[in-house]
Amino acid sequence: MMLLLMSTLASALSLEEAWQKAGAEGHETALIEEQRLQSGLMRGQALAALSPKLSLTGNWTLNQRETTLNFANNFPPELIDLITQFTGSAPDFGEPTVINKKQYFDMNLSIVQPIFSGRAFPGLFSANRMVDAAEAQEIAAKAQLKLGISRSYWAVLVSREGEKVAQSSIQVAERQVKTAEALVAVGNANQATLLQAKIALSRAQRDLSAARGRRIQAEQAFANLTGLSPEVELEVPTLPSLPYQSLEDALNRAQAERPDLQSARQQEAAARWQQTGSVLAWAPDINARFTEVLTQNAGFSGENDSWMFVVTGSWTLWDGGFRIVEGQRASSVLRQAQEARAKAEEDAALAVQVAWEERIRAADALESVKAELSWAEENLRLAERSLAAGTISVLDAESARLGRDGAQTSLIVEKMNLDIATRSLLLATGDL
Repeated sequence: MMLLLMSTLASALSLEEAWQKAGAEGHETALIEEQRLQSGLMRGQALAALSPKLSLTGNWTLNQRETTLNFANNFPPELIDLITQFTGSAPDFGEPTVINKKQYFDMNLSIVQPIFSGRAFPGLFSANRMVDAAEAQEIAAKAQLKLGISRSYWAVLVSREGEKVAQSSIQVAERQVKTAEALVAVGNANQATLLQAKIALSRAQRDLSAARGRRIQAEQAFANLTGLSPEVELEVPTLPSLPYQSLEDALNRAQAERPDLQSARQQEAAARWQQTGSVLAWAPDINARFTEVLTQNAGFSGENDSWMFVVTGSWTLWDGGFRIVEGQRASSVLRQAQEARAKAEEDAALAVQVAWEERIRAADALESVKAELSWAEENLRLAERSLAAGTISVLDAESARLGRDGAQTSLIVEKMNLDIATRSLLLATGDL
């Protein structure tokens, strides 16, 4: 028996292991990471706007006719005869020069490097801030997921404990039925007493069936969230400690550590860079270009390859008002980001205060229910003894049973409430 108990405890899954399993296999984590990955690609897009562009172009050309330059055709026959008479031989003008072939192939390789772009440079800084915001948001989303897993984990524990309480309640109800039968047999009670005991047993059986249904639902929800088996054994988590002792310290820590606040601040910085880019968009763009050309159509130069280096400046003085509208939109986005950051800070402070008070309430409630359970157990013991002595009714004994069952259930529920309240406070301060 001891070996079986030790084996069960050794195989029980801890809350931390459930987090790890969900992180490695859960659909929610995969969605969070893909969202962060997509946001991270903005940095690559911004870098691409500032990186060299390499392009290769090839052409095959077919002309209607070949164009040549024949110097012999530029001299009248009389002049050629005169030169022949004077020199004693006809002038040699060489082969005709092909200016444009009938057909030919050419290609060029160009490298373009932006030197200054009013939009691109602020866009890179903005993209970096958005990537930082996405990473912070991923941390916040995973912390929310951890709290959700904690709730689901505790829901399984509570439902299993509720089923155990219901099973124990049936045992108590069965004892009360036997007690009622004994009282009726000796004439100390009437048939109504026995019927009341049987009704109480039937009610306990229905409660067990409902508890079993709640347990199955909780286990399946936990399995869907984590990818684990519904039947996995769970251990009661250890209550986490807090890295602060006062509400003021918790509020200060939240302002410094909460990832969603860091994300909101990074988004505000990104919006500010976007506004800067909308202003610098009025400046000219400067690019450098190097091009290498290879052609079968050499023309006058007689060379089949050549290169050029060009620095180009382009300045769009008026674009129909697009940059004006773009600047107005960027200013609006910045104001929106500022308001979102301020609201996030206010919401964070409120969340910390609510979580702090809820934890205090949960701690007080747990201490109260511990005392209630001891009283309820003693009350049930006395009620069963009184029922056997015939001094109280079955209804009074059932009331004692229900009171004990409620106290047992409340104990695990309040343990859950304190644990979840503590983790909610850690989430509110950015420490989960």
